Amino acid sequence: GNPALLAKVCIHCGVNDKQSNYPTEIFDPNSYELSDYYDNLASETRKKQREDKNSNAVNNVSLNMVNNVDKVFKSECLSSDISKKQAVAAEIAARLGNTKR
Repeated sequence: GNPALLAKVCIHCGVNDKQSNYPTEIFDPNSYELSDYYDNLASETRKKQREDKNSNAVNNVSLNMVNNVDKVFKSECLSSDISKKQAVAAEIAARLGNTKR
């Protein structure tokens, strides 16, 4: 059917198309808050999904960085030079300190 027809008939006959046959004490269709409507719920859901995706991306970057530092640390620590090990440990501490929020 024609979606504009319902609106025209409601206006012509003075009918509220969102009204109910139940008393308002049982069901009041006008009592819903804007946050209860499906488009607002969908918007909130999309927002949370984007936040979760961004959070997962940050966690993945941190995990990759730790893995890379671990590889460097293992390769550099095979050396017997104590000063080199201390330098690598200081660099790792500095890198990990920069990732904290």
